[in-house]
Amino acid sequence: MKIVFQIISIIFHPIFIPLYCAVIFLNSVFYTKTYKIFILGTIVIFTCIIPILFMFYKYLTGSISNFYVKERKKRTPIYIVSFVSYVLCVVSLMRLQIIETAPFFLLVFVSSLVGVLLITVVNFKWKISAHSCGAGVLCGSVFAFAYYFSANPVLLFCIVIFIAGTIINARLALKAHTLGQVTAGFFVGLIFSILPMVFYF
Repeated sequence: MKIVFQIISIIFHPIFIPLYCAVIFLNSVFYTKTYKIFILGTIVIFTCIIPILFMFYKYLTGSISNFYVKERKKRTPIYIVSFVSYVLCVVSLMRLQIIETAPFFLLVFVSSLVGVLLITVVNFKWKISAHSCGAGVLCGSVFAFAYYFSANPVLLFCIVIFIAGTIINARLALKAHTLGQVTAGFFVGLIFSILPMVFYF
């Protein structure tokens, strides 16, 4: 079962969560194929490729032993790079004028950026689960999309809640985090994904 939990942790690594949220969003709007490719390409570059390359560099230099980075202090540089990458992603999305056609989508990324910043700050004193934060962002983003579109995608709700529970269970089973750390991470991601929607719209 340990291998299964490790696979789950890889598939739903927090680095990939923004991409999953983007795919869900783009399946709900009628953008041209080219525009969707530009959006996905921008997100992949800044939220996936840059953080992964940095982690790979840290791995090659021996600073980290694996991509889970269990040591709290060693997570800080990765969080900082991720935060900068998110900033660049938001700026790039604004240049694509997505704020004019789908401001709520940009808000999700802005809120995720704030979430990463909060996790970075907390990490100086306490280890918090980035995987659980990603699970919270996934759920919060779907709730936010549904709120914006005045929709009630029950099946999608059930799927993301199940995925979130699976992610949290995997992190606990691998003894990567305590119950408090995964709970804190989840609610940080969830709250900061929903709040902008409530206040903006």
